[in-house]
Amino acid sequence: MLTAILRRRIPLLEHSPNFRNLWASTIFTASEEVLHFTALPLYVLNLTGSGAALAGMWAVSTLAGLLAGPLAGLLADRFNRRRVWLSASVVVAFAFAFYPFARTVEQLYVLIGLYSVGATVARNAYLAMLPDLVDDKSLVDANALISMNFNLMLT
Repeated sequence: MLTAILRRRIPLLEHSPNFRNLWASTIFTASEEVLHFTALPLYVLNLTGSGAALAGMWAVSTLAGLLAGPLAGLLADRFNRRRVWLSASVVVAFAFAFYPFARTVEQLYVLIGLYSVGATVARNAYLAMLPDLVDDKSLVDANALISMNFNLMLT
């Protein structure tokens, strides 16, 4: 059954190079998000030894993402979605790259907030790009392929 589903969706990857590039980039995004949600809590515990600091990490991450949601939609609707996505991806990469250099929990919280805002904006921008990259009848397949990347990385 899975083989039949993938065979039906693979032509989308073959016939739409712009979508294929976006889809391939989500493989990296998904792996980085999984590291963010698995390795970062261990790093926070190692850095602080505190369950309260770990709870603070989750609070900062969640609140930053929630507050960035309306902004993310506005940016994706009003500006070039590709540029918004790329700019937000740079913010995410910056925050992610500097996690190991954070020496205090406050520095880490700032980076986690930046990461969450960037990830929220990037996710909204690339999902808003999908209707521009594929036709209406392929939209469900495009969403399924992107979701598959995230689920495979979680596995």
